[in-house]
Amino acid sequence: HNLVPRAKSMYSCEITYSLFKKVKKQISKIDDAKIKSAFKSTNKYLKYYLDLYNEDDSNIIIPYIEDSIMNSLSRLTLQMNRVQKEYSSYVTEEFKDCSMEIYRFIRLYEFYNESFKLFLNFENEKNFTLNLLCLDASSFVRQSLSQVKGSALFSATLSPFEYYVEELGGDVNKDITLVLKVKYGEHEF
Repeated sequence: HNLVPRAKSMYSCEITYSLFKKVKKQISKIDDAKIKSAFKSTNKYLKYYLDLYNEDDSNIIIPYIEDSIMNSLSRLTLQMNRVQKEYSSYVTEEFKDCSMEIYRFIRLYEFYNESFKLFLNFENEKNFTLNLLCLDASSFVRQSLSQVKGSALFSATLSPFEYYVEELGGDVNKDITLVLKVKYGEHEF
């Protein structure tokens, strides 16, 4: 029953601006121009989204992310990797979480198509989350399952059956399926 939401969540991610700002402040003590520049550039681009804040609507759909922002995020991950190697005393749990958020966002944005929605969720006029939400993971599941000779997906609650087959990348007319009807007695509940 939760296979579809799990598949969608595997291809969804977010960047939390407040977490990024905390990490930027922690890293500001490092005397390295490339690292500071990468954080400053990314902050400039992320601050752009603050201009979209509307107190009447905390969720704003955006059509895409500009290449310049994605390039800045990519440069930032390279510099965050350097921090981990060369300035490990600055690597906190928040740093790791932020680094993972940004890396995951970059990787998943490569798949961005009509199966996704991008939106900003504003906590207030100073904080937001940039969300990449997967609405349909069926093509990704299909691609993963095509790399193996067979698979078994099972649950007591895959009903309606056709819906789950399609949502999980299958084809009701082509895939071999087996549905077992199991009857339980009242004493087994």
